[in-house]
Amino acid sequence: MQAVTRTSPATAKRKRGDRTCVGCGVRGPREQAGRELLGVLLIDDEDGTTRALVDLDGSLPGRHAWVHARQGCVANAAKKGLARAA
Repeated sequence: MQAVTRTSPATAKRKRGDRTCVGCGVRGPREQAGRELLGVLLIDDEDGTTRALVDLDGSLPGRHAWVHARQGCVANAAKKGLARAA
């Protein structure tokens, strides 16, 4: 007898790989991330400052925050606390 597994809707979305812009909150499929959303990594320097790196080809390791390449989304992401999302 096989075990029955149930997946909640929230878990199903995570498994699907949706990406959410931290600036506007719009969610999109993972496949569109390279075209519409920029992966941003926050790097802590030795002097205590934090730099944001845009991962254009998705090759950098680490947890990315996703932001639309629009001035409004980038500004909102900075105001809302981009550091909390990454």
